[in-house]
Amino acid sequence: MTGPLGAEGERSLPHSLTQSADDGLPDRDLSEALYAWATASGDTSAHQQRVIDAFRVARLYVPAVAPEADKLGMIALRREDGMTAVAAFTGIEALVAWRPDARPLPHVGSVLAAMAKDDGHTMCVLDIDGPITATLPIDTILG
Repeated sequence: MTGPLGAEGERSLPHSLTQSADDGLPDRDLSEALYAWATASGDTSAHQQRVIDAFRVARLYVPAVAPEADKLGMIALRREDGMTAVAAFTGIEALVAWRPDARPLPHVGSVLAAMAKDDGHTMCVLDIDGPITATLPIDTILG
C-alpha cells in the first residue's frame, strides 16, 4: 500500500521539478558549457557565463543523507575559513560515485541556488569528483 509516505514507508523527498520522470543523465547544455569552459584559454568569462546560464535552468542533483532517523539534510562543504558551499551534481552517476549512501534530490539550478543562499552558502561546487568540477558563486547564479 502506498500513501503519503510512498512505497514501503519511505517519505517523499522535496524537489523543484515540474515533471516526475527523469533519466538521471547530465543536462546536455550544461555539460557542453562546462567542457567549453574547462578547455578554454585566455579570457574565459564568456564561457563561465554560459555555464551559469545553463546551470540556472538545468536539472541538478543535490546529495542528501540522513544524519538522524527522522531527518534528511543536504551535504554542505566547509573550508577552514568557515565559507560553505552546497554540493551539486549534473547526473546521478557522478553523485553515487562520490557518495553511494546519498539520496539524489533533483532541483532546477536557480531553485537550488536560492535554497543554498537561504541556508547561508556562498558557493556551489558542481561535480566535485569530476570529470569537470566547477565552483560557482551563488550570488552570480542568482544574478
